[in-house]
Amino acid sequence: LYSLILNTAQPLISALFKIGHLTGQLFKKSWHHYGISERIEFLANVLSSKKTPLKRFFRIRVLIVFWVLFNFFVVLLFYSEKLFEKFPFEKTEIVILKSSGTSFTTEGYLPLPSTKASTDELGFIEKSTSTAFLPGEIDIEVGDQLTAYGRTFRIISLQDYMIGSKRVALKVELELVDV
Repeated sequence: LYSLILNTAQPLISALFKIGHLTGQLFKKSWHHYGISERIEFLANVLSSKKTPLKRFFRIRVLIVFWVLFNFFVVLLFYSEKLFEKFPFEKTEIVILKSSGTSFTTEGYLPLPSTKASTDELGFIEKSTSTAFLPGEIDIEVGDQLTAYGRTFRIISLQDYMIGSKRVALKVELELVDV
């Protein structure tokens, strides 16, 4: 990096040569890493090369970027299954009543409902809504009812959370039915 800033490797080469000469390890090779003379030779080759150092090391930079992206996607692939388990609020038992009349129980995340106030031509209207996060493998539709915390909600919209081709969670917009 120091050589790239100065556009020459000569100060680094002379410093390495002095260190190698003073310690007596100028031509000593190591099985573990390059020796001082090998490092000096490499820097001299870079210095005498017609290519600029930035072009010369383009392949290395591309490999580093590829390595970082590859690791990011590997982590995303293995930890995406646990995405549904890490919401900032507690899981609660939720009973879902489908339009067909069947019901089933699941666990999900349902924060307490928020109230939105609006007015129409007749006066003041309060509407309580909430957002729930449910497991991706359940089969629900808009219009189904959901019961949690002793309150009944109607599902007004659904949004899938997909990782690749797998649905890992459902974001469910709810409207409070019983007031």
